[in-house]
Amino acid sequence: MAEGERAKLEKSILGEGEEEALMWYSERVDRTSVFVDATVLPALELKRVHETRQAIAASPDFYTREDGDSTPFLSDSDLRCAFFLLVSRDMY
Repeated sequence: MAEGERAKLEKSILGEGEEEALMWYSERVDRTSVFVDATVLPALELKRVHETRQAIAASPDFYTREDGDSTPFLSDSDLRCAFFLLVSRDMY
């Protein structure tokens, strides 16, 4: 959305005037509400999404062991046993 279209949309929703258009944004741990000006809400939402994506990217890597080794958990003999079971199951 272009800046001009956003300004028109704000004007139609919020109306004329220079006063802040406060909106409920979140709630603190002590259950008090946090209100923000509606004009800064897109920037806050962008920040929230960015921080959430960063947290997901920094989450633990479930494919690496604690010692830093990332070799497969299954050994070749485990894979051969599984293959043998699958082949023998399909024969009957």
